Amino acid sequence: MGCSPAEFTSRPGRSCGARRLGYAARVQPQPDIRVTVRTLHLPQHSRPDRTVFAYFVRIENHADLTYRLTRRFWRVTDGRGAVTEVEGEGVVGEMPLLAPGGVFEYDSFVTIEVPPGIMSGHYEFQDAWGERVRAPIPEFRLDPNPEGGEPRLLN
Repeated sequence: MGCSPAEFTSRPGRSCGARRLGYAARVQPQPDIRVTVRTLHLPQHSRPDRTVFAYFVRIENHADLTYRLTRRFWRVTDGRGAVTEVEGEGVVGEMPLLAPGGVFEYDSFVTIEVPPGIMSGHYEFQDAWGERVRAPIPEFRLDPNPEGGEPRLLN
């Protein structure tokens, strides 16, 4: 007994009622979901009191189960040590479904008052049985003057 992809796709944030008997061993405490982030300083949108960065996220599902990204949590620390935490549902208005081997990419932006800064966090995912898991977002720098002056892969 399981749920069809259509059932899982149409019910974000919920279990589709599949029985977990016999499936518990397949649920990984921390699935192999890999997150990489690139950043780009946006001087044309920055001012002396705020520095703006675009960030480009790639999420790859290397696990053997399908997961829906349901929540995000970010911790942003500027050069003075001021911390801002951001959390909420999905990313950029979506709750993407990542099948095994699936990839989801998106971009967004962040502002800090004093560079350089750092950013890290985690995504929360849910499988078809309602099991929630977290995938870490490794720490990366928000630096208007990276080595070489070019955007770089940070993790």
